[in-house]
Amino acid sequence: MKQLWLALYYAIAFRLPGPPMPGGRIGHKVRQSLAGRLFKSMGDRVIVGTRVEFGSGADIEMGSGSNIGRSSWISNDTVFGANVMTGPEIIVLSYNHATQMNGTPFNQQGYSSRSPVIVEENVWIGTRAILLPGVRIGRNSVIGAGAVVTKDVPPNSVVAGNPAKVVKQFTTASKP
Repeated sequence: MKQLWLALYYAIAFRLPGPPMPGGRIGHKVRQSLAGRLFKSMGDRVIVGTRVEFGSGADIEMGSGSNIGRSSWISNDTVFGANVMTGPEIIVLSYNHATQMNGTPFNQQGYSSRSPVIVEENVWIGTRAILLPGVRIGRNSVIGAGAVVTKDVPPNSVVAGNPAKVVKQFTTASKP
């Protein structure tokens, strides 16, 4: 049955509009329903934007009140806590190409082992941010637009740049 839901998602729901376009609320509801059948777990009020790619979704966990912005690419073993907000076109990677200097061309070496990305609760990920394999984003943090996150982000932080660096620490934790 999961194969049917996956086919329906990529064949139909993937392309349905999102707000403010006509039919956008219906598009959100259809994607939410199908993602709920595909993801490992999904809380309530989750929004999956139009043209979001996530492989089979079988190991994705989404907390309540979270969203994935339009045209994003999310690796299959990503965990989003509650109230995670993303801009459009983010990329979350949990694996990479193998890169051994052993005489074998890189395109023939296969892939590294998977290393899930964990985004804790109440995080804002800006447009076109990239999260690399194995990073953990601490709660109450902001990832600046276009940031490339190569290492863990401490809680209550704002990071920006390539590679992303802490540019601000919140002194009082906000409440999710």
